[in-house]
Amino acid sequence: MKKFCAVAAATVLNAACFILGWILLLGGHGNLFLFYINPVLTGAIFLIFGNIYHKHLQLSRVPLWFSMNLLGEILGWAGVFLLSPEMMSNFMGVFMVMFFRFWGFAFVWTLIGAVWTILHIAYRWGEKRDRKIVEETILQDKKLTAPQKSEKKVTEKGPSQFKILLKNTGMCLCFLSVLLMGMSIYYTFKERPAEAYEDKGIYTFKAHSVYPTQVKNTTNRYNRRQTTRTVYIVTYKTTAKSGYQWKEEAPSKSAGNQWIKEGKTAERRVLSIKETNLYITVDPKYTAETYVSHNKSKYTVILLVSGVYLIGYAAVWIHKREKQRLEDE
Repeated sequence: MKKFCAVAAATVLNAACFILGWILLLGGHGNLFLFYINPVLTGAIFLIFGNIYHKHLQLSRVPLWFSMNLLGEILGWAGVFLLSPEMMSNFMGVFMVMFFRFWGFAFVWTLIGAVWTILHIAYRWGEKRDRKIVEETILQDKKLTAPQKSEKKVTEKGPSQFKILLKNTGMCLCFLSVLLMGMSIYYTFKERPAEAYEDKGIYTFKAHSVYPTQVKNTTNRYNRRQTTRTVYIVTYKTTAKSGYQWKEEAPSKSAGNQWIKEGKTAERRVLSIKETNLYITVDPKYTAETYVSHNKSKYTVILLVSGVYLIGYAAVWIHKREKQRLEDE
């Protein structure tokens, strides 16, 4: 119970700093506290409280860090939405606040982590050196007092190649998950609401022309430096002479010409973007509402899967770290 209260106190304090920064921003005092002072203050709170809790409550700093940064941030956003309900519909504003706070905290935690790693390595090196000296002294005393026996050579096995590969793969997937989470959040906020579209109906598009265009090449075949490659785009026009067009990439120029010769057609629903001269074409099975809902569901699934993987990876890492700590003690 003491550990829970201790973690809850640090988490609430971190959330209060977030809310204080938002109040100062609303009061016209700028974003200095919210984006710059708050990350530094959170790092200081973590170092002070983490040291006290570890010394008096034997509480690991890892759950404290996750609670302060995850639960504290969620509580902070809850306070922001209570103070400024209009932010719940201002997706771009929320994204910008999250973006700048993320990089502020990333800089602070990277700096703290680097310093802690250096100090930890220095401490463990000194500890191992002292332990080695003691073990060598004890071993020499045993050899002098104990009778000579044939000793089998024991070799310590390091981690297998499979475990190393598994560890590296897990780290790569973590970076990929963070990237996918950022992309899903960005595109969710960028997605237009269904009310921004006007359904123009379903049209039949017919292949009309093919043209080459240059796109960035992601591979270098035969060790040649190629930054672009040529693809062929087939332009479709509506048979009803409405002026709408749709484009599709063809496997080759000959395939595109064959589509034109055969009079290949496709049905697409046209969604006009209100107050602009722009429009998009989607599969006929979608309406404006289902199209937006489908996109948001796709981004949500990506966000959840990436988040679940990160939480699972963090849980396994914490378990191994705590197990190693108990064995060392």
